[in-house]
Amino acid sequence: MQLTVTGRDLPLTRSLKLYIEKRLERVQRHIPRIISVDTILSKERQDHVVDIRLKAAKFVLAVSGRSEDMYASIDNSISKLERSALRHKERNIQ
Repeated sequence: MQLTVTGRDLPLTRSLKLYIEKRLERVQRHIPRIISVDTILSKERQDHVVDIRLKAAKFVLAVSGRSEDMYASIDNSISKLERSALRHKERNIQ
C-alpha cells in the first residue's frame, strides 16, 4: 500500500504520519488489496479537516472528517472509511 500524506497550510509532523499509518491498519483487515491511500490534512478557520481517498483493486472510497483537533479529525475520517469499507464488503458478499 502506498500512503501519501499532504499538509496544506500546516506543518506535517512525523507523529501525524505514524498515527495515520497505525489507524489505517484497521482498514486493511477489511480491504486486503489496497493500492494507495491519499490523505490531505488542512485547516479551515477553527477546524482541522482530513480528506482520505482510498484506491483498491476494484473501487475507490473517499471520506472527510472535521474537528477542532487534528487527531480527532483523523479518528473521525478513518472510522468513516472503515464503515464505508464494511458496507462495500457486505454489498459484494450479497
